[in-house]
Amino acid sequence: TKGCNPPTNDLFCPKDGVTREQMASFLTRALKLDASPRLVVSEVQNLGGVTMGTAEAEAVADLTALFGTPTDDYRLGCPYIVDPPNVRYVEWGSLTAAIRVIDTGAGPLGLMGWRYKLDLAGDPLPGGPLPSHVRMPDGLEILDPIGDAATVSGNPIRTTPYSWTVVNLGHFTVEATGLVVDATAPIDGVQQGLGFDCE
Repeated sequence: TKGCNPPTNDLFCPKDGVTREQMASFLTRALKLDASPRLVVSEVQNLGGVTMGTAEAEAVADLTALFGTPTDDYRLGCPYIVDPPNVRYVEWGSLTAAIRVIDTGAGPLGLMGWRYKLDLAGDPLPGGPLPSHVRMPDGLEILDPIGDAATVSGNPIRTTPYSWTVVNLGHFTVEATGLVVDATAPIDGVQQGLGFDCE
């Protein structure tokens, strides 16, 4: 136990009830289990339980509580909305949350999407969830999202004016950088990811 009187946590309360969450923490620490945050890609378009449209301050606070201190936090323009700066990008390693910060009348402000993107060598950036903690649907793999999506879904691959290749699976979109696309093989040497954000 780490104490029962947060934030000081210098007391032990043997007569208190133990919640399910507390027992999970006890077992995780005792058995030295991997308790790093997980991402599950599903038809529910959220990020770590934070729903799309959650207001900026609340979204960042909830995600920080889950993933820890962001590795980067900056503002840029999304070409699909209005001139910059209109989107706040908060990063935890390879995980990026996109948050709309200007009201264009085109939808709710707040969390609008996310992406998990590997580096050019296919490795995760430090400071965020590991690729093994991202559970993919439909037989997709992080290292080959476009090729897998094309095989599993049968949806056409399209390129965008911003050098992204895209497969839309209906409840989420798989994206990867690169101008040359081989639908039957992994896309080598490019940044790859999945998400819902404006790019």
